[in-house]
Amino acid sequence: MPLRRLPILLTASLLVSVTLPAKARTSDCSAQRQAISEQLHQARLLGDRVTQTDLETRLKTLNVRCRGMQPLQANRLAIDQANQLVRQREAQLREALAEGDAGRIQLRQRQLDTARRWLEAARE
Repeated sequence: MPLRRLPILLTASLLVSVTLPAKARTSDCSAQRQAISEQLHQARLLGDRVTQTDLETRLKTLNVRCRGMQPLQANRLAIDQANQLVRQREAQLREALAEGDAGRIQLRQRQLDTARRWLEAARE
């Protein structure tokens, strides 16, 4: 085959691969989703938490890839961590209030205020 025809064949194959994958991708995603769901069901029946967590992560990743979804907030991890810190600081403040130590209450209140500011900053 002459080398002149190679670019034409490559272009044609790219066009075919661009137009076909939409339907093939949905059926491929469906098949993969079904297989992972079945494995996840078996892991739940067996009580295998490690495999279950891994399969749930794989299923979420597959759903994002197949649907082309993007997270609504790029810094979702930072927001989740800040939320966790706020909950922790609130619990510490409740403990300090139960003890009645004014110094600890003030310290915990300042820490809670700082955690809330971090949460607001992460949300912006």
